[in-house]
Amino acid sequence: MQLRQYRKNRSLSLDDVRTTENKIKSMISNLDELIRELEHMTRIIDRNVEQTALYKLYDYNKDLFSIGYDCENNQLSDSYYDLMASESRMTSFLAIITKQVPVEHWYKLNRTFTLYHDHRTLASWSGTMFEYYMPLILMRNYRYSIFDETYHSVLQAQMEYGKMKNKPWGVSESGYYYYDLDLNYQYKAFGVPNIGFKRGLINDYVVSPYSTYLALCINKDPCFDNLETLKKEGADGPYGLYEAIDYTKERLEENEDKKIVKSYMAHHLGM
Repeated sequence: MQLRQYRKNRSLSLDDVRTTENKIKSMISNLDELIRELEHMTRIIDRNVEQTALYKLYDYNKDLFSIGYDCENNQLSDSYYDLMASESRMTSFLAIITKQVPVEHWYKLNRTFTLYHDHRTLASWSGTMFEYYMPLILMRNYRYSIFDETYHSVLQAQMEYGKMKNKPWGVSESGYYYYDLDLNYQYKAFGVPNIGFKRGLINDYVVSPYSTYLALCINKDPCFDNLETLKKEGADGPYGLYEAIDYTKERLEENEDKKIVKSYMAHHLGM
């Protein structure tokens, strides 16, 4: 009797081992496939970087990138990316290291400093998280540099601005609670006053969760706390946190304190 039970248990144990072994083989196979897909994506990205003619948007007289090309008049637009505190800094960096534009371009970018309370930071156009932190996804940060000081100061400014509003923090470019005729959410830049040159920033308060994700590498603890607050505010949706929460009074009903912008934008989730 004991011998039969032993053999039965031994058989079950062998079956468990085989099941586990098959699961491991399947996981390894899936991992190999994932690695192949990532390597393929890397080759595509490298090819796109190598083949993109960034210099065609470069004004060699001003040593700056134009914001675009006027196809009707067959000329560069007469507006330029001229600030160091801008998402376009990444384009400038790529264009220089691929030798499409001269290194002098880097020194043409404006480095105006401004203050938010006692926090010194490079000034951007809109005071958004996107302008400051998007380049940090790909570019290295150096301690005690003007960028390092700016990253920490902007995060502090964003948190203090949120505290002043008694709301979660994190304002950037995002959708907001206003529709066009096709019922699409509208989109624009929202930022912290005093660190952005743009006027009227104080008129809106729209918090975008991706703004918090961008700052995780600077100071993760307040970011985790803010994400939890956003969930409690109703930002959690079926595919993660929604695009934004709009706290702007002019877009709320009398008995409301917020509107959830229930959309997802691929480039924000990607950041």
